[in-house]
Parts: sequence; C-alpha cells; structure tokens
Amino acid sequence: MEKITINVGGRKKVVLEEIIMLQADVNYTNIHLVDGTSILVAYTLKKLEGRFSDYSYFIRPNKSILLNLQYVTSFDGIYLQIAFPKGNFLKNTPVSRRKMNFVIEKMNELNNNEIFSTH
Repeated sequence: MEKITINVGGRKKVVLEEIIMLQADVNYTNIHLVDGTSILVAYTLKKLEGRFSDYSYFIRPNKSILLNLQYVTSFDGIYLQIAFPKGNFLKNTPVSRRKMNFVIEKMNELNNNEIFSTH
C-alpha cells in the first residue's frame, strides 16, 4: 500500500500516518511525528487544516490542536489522551465544549470501523 504524503509547507512533505498532531504557535505550527521529532512550519493551523480535510481521522478538538485520532488512547469526557510512541510520552488535550459532540461522534465512528488503535 502506497503511503500518503501531505505538503506541510515549502518543500516539506510528511507521511500522513506518521503525524500525531499539529499544534498552533501564533503564526507557526509544530507538527509532532511518530519518531519523536517535530517540524516547525510557517503556516497557521487554520491554513494547514484545509489540507487534512479529506482525512476523517484528523480532527480539531480545540482552537490550537489538529489531532490524528489513531493516536488517541482514551477520552474521559474532557480530555483526549494522546500516545507519543517514541519515549512513551502521553499528552492530555482538552476538548472544547463546542466540539464535544463532534469528537464523541468521530471517536464512535472510528471505533465502529475498527480504525481506532493505540500505538
């Protein structure tokens, strides 16, 4: 199966399944990858979000994060817990009240399709 790459800025392309999350940083975005590295790009999260719209497992649970649901290990109703495979790092990401129903719907959708996995 051919790996899907996505242009994240300039000449930088990243394999889609290797992206854990994108995190806003004013007019920049940090892209956190499976191997533990991160890439800083000079694009806003809003601009990059459009490039991920075709991939339903990428969601925006709050204004500063775009998240690959395949790396979510749990959801307690307020926070999504994200597993960073290298270094066994876990991060809790809050879900905004306005996005709560959408996030729950997406989590259920991924669970029913058995796409949801913990890495």
